[in-house]
Amino acid sequence: MKSSEKSTTSPGTKSDRSLNDREVAILRLLAEGYTSSRIAAELSLSTETIRWYRKKLLLKFDADNAVALVRKASDSGII
Repeated sequence: MKSSEKSTTSPGTKSDRSLNDREVAILRLLAEGYTSSRIAAELSLSTETIRWYRKKLLLKFDADNAVALVRKASDSGII
């Protein structure tokens, strides 16, 4: 983990849900309704990188889709 990517764990979350700053930023943009392409442009990353992060986040939150992911992240107090 890069020094600029701090781990963020919300109280009451499982330890495997610890998120770095990049993951939190992506979750916040997803919550605002951004597409993967728009998130990629906003964060100066490739669309494939954003898709990889989304898959990783879906697994961490045991979510089937982006809506469930954002809801679980919000319920956990992460976003």
